[in-house]
Amino acid sequence: MSDKPKPWPHHAAWARDDSAELADEIQRNLSTLIEAWFQVDELSKMQIVSIAMKKAQTICRKLEGVGAQTRP
Repeated sequence: MSDKPKPWPHHAAWARDDSAELADEIQRNLSTLIEAWFQVDELSKMQIVSIAMKKAQTICRKLEGVGAQTRP
């Protein structure tokens, strides 16, 4: 029995790679926000967090679309 992971199907690999890019954008945006927390006004904070939430939801939908199991 092999422990070697199976290659992802083409459509699943695309979802994985796209999700990784979105996760990286979220991390960079939130890191920037944290570093400049006291220099950023409340409206800008809410916009950055809202965009991060939308990207996180997109990641979940993409991965669910190729079979990832998430809590309902």
